[in-house]
Amino acid sequence: MKQKIGIIQALMTRAPVVILDEPTAGLDPLMVQAFRDTIAELRRRGDTVFLSSHVLTEVETTCDRIGLIRGGRIVTSSTMEDLRRAATRRVTVSFSVPVTRSLSSPGVVVRHQTPTEWVLDVRGPLGPLLEQLAGLPVLDVQVDPFKLEDYIAPFYTEARTSHEE
Repeated sequence: MKQKIGIIQALMTRAPVVILDEPTAGLDPLMVQAFRDTIAELRRRGDTVFLSSHVLTEVETTCDRIGLIRGGRIVTSSTMEDLRRAATRRVTVSFSVPVTRSLSSPGVVVRHQTPTEWVLDVRGPLGPLLEQLAGLPVLDVQVDPFKLEDYIAPFYTEARTSHEE
């Protein structure tokens, strides 16, 4: 209840800039959705909301832009749309019969390959890959969705490695 009251107090002032730290911590799912709807309305109105959160799914669904802070400094900043567009996605292609052909497509790294399954990392558009799959006995294609965690993890790995040196 204190969390709800704090959010209401922060938003009722109609300030052009709002700063929220872990605003949905402890809220039930219905209140989280109400919070997201409220933030969307503020953005439509032209207000700026700074949201600090370790709940990355919340950041993905709520924010237009992210800035990653490490050691008190912004180490990267981007729009969520640009991150999704440039992200490497895991693509698993299953075949109904064995395929002996190899794959060569820009932006594609083969992680694992058997005659009936290819596991690929694809950076950029899927079009060139889909063109190469045309005419092959494709049973299924699974594209893992973008996860902000996959984008952010290397920044923390780099930080840990540099501290250990």
